[in-house]
Amino acid sequence: PDGREIVYESRRTGTSDLWIVSVDSGAPRQLTRDVRNDHSPAWSPDGGSIAFLSDRGRQTDIWVVSRADGTERRVTDTEADEIMLGWQPGSHTVVSVVRNLRATVWAHSLDDGNERPLTPDSLRVTGFNVSDDGRQLAYAVHRGGGIRDLLVAPLDGSEPPRTLIAGGGNVRAPRWSPDGSRLAFGSDRGGSFDIWVIDVASGTLRQLVDWPGYEYVGAWNADGSAIYFVSDRDSRLADLWLAPLSGEASGPELFLLP
Repeated sequence: PDGREIVYESRRTGTSDLWIVSVDSGAPRQLTRDVRNDHSPAWSPDGGSIAFLSDRGRQTDIWVVSRADGTERRVTDTEADEIMLGWQPGSHTVVSVVRNLRATVWAHSLDDGNERPLTPDSLRVTGFNVSDDGRQLAYAVHRGGGIRDLLVAPLDGSEPPRTLIAGGGNVRAPRWSPDGSRLAFGSDRGGSFDIWVIDVASGTLRQLVDWPGYEYVGAWNADGSAIYFVSDRDSRLADLWLAPLSGEASGPELFLLP
């Protein structure tokens, strides 16, 4: 979070472990050393810990490791698998998708061990994102037949979920804008996977990129004026692009060279 280090996973030891590298010096440091696979790291809001997924138990569970000394703590231990995770901003709460009969979003408090579902267990959630203020949850729901809807709900459960997009294709990787007013996501509702943006209050939908091939949302820039995304437009592999929301004639620009 302070921009000084990057956490990543590497198989250089034979199995997947977590490593940290200094942005300034480039010196890597191994953080986890279990013989099983550790992956999907996510920094805590204060930068002191890293949540990750590991199959070192009977199934894939959530663990947290101290950035400073490598002390590890197991967060979940159930027969269900956790398949994706993140943090609730400004808190000691890890949010994850638990794959049970369906796939449900859960919040796991590291302070008191309390766990609570954030989405109905009747839904199959395929992706989620918590807003920067920690108050709103956006998530995609698989309906079958190539359809994934987009829903939003307050994280405290004070209101029922609200469907922003229903039908018309897939919704993938929803991402809140920094001010919480918009969501960016990938969708094939226009024929191929492109980048779309929706205003949460009004439901106004806008296609930001209309290219053949595959575009995938990465992240908003800091002030919410542009979106980073991955595209295979100019190569068989994938490059990183930056698209302004202002509609400038220049359009998206290549951010990292192939």
